[in-house]
This record gives sequence, structure tokens and C-alpha cells, in this order.
Amino acid sequence: MGFDWFIDTVPEVIERVEQAEVRGELQALRRTVLKAVQIRFPMLMNFAQIQVEKFTAPDHLDSLALHIMLAPDEATVIHLLTEKRG
Repeated sequence: MGFDWFIDTVPEVIERVEQAEVRGELQALRRTVLKAVQIRFPMLMNFAQIQVEKFTAPDHLDSLALHIMLAPDEATVIHLLTEKRG
């Protein structure tokens, strides 16, 4: 492509592309968490939609989705969604 050299060599552009990739990953992981809540604990969806936006670390969101799928009850999910966010 004609602009690949520009994207691959200009530090400011490289940084913006990396930031966009991280934002995209966070959005996808947040959707995954919300799908887990919707499947397992649909009554918590409104709460989860607010809380999940506060998580900023992809690895934490990934782990959160798994823990929600394995959670025994709503109280556990509420705790997971309100614990220290990374």
C-alpha cells in the first residue's frame, strides 16, 4: 500500500495505531464480559455495563469474563465487578 512506509516509520503514527489497537482490544473484551453476564446473570446487565467501562487492563477483563462464567451466584459477580480494577 502507498502509506505503509508512513505508518511504519513515523513515531507519532505508530503510537496512535498502537493506542487504537489497545482500545479495540478493550472494547472486544468488554463485550465478552457483558456477554458472560448476559448469559449467566442477566439481571446484572445494567450494573455490569456501568462497571465494565472502569476496567482498563485487557488481561484483567479476560480473567473477569472467565470468573463470571464460573461464578456461583450474583453476589460473586457483583464482587468481581467492583473489586480493584486494572
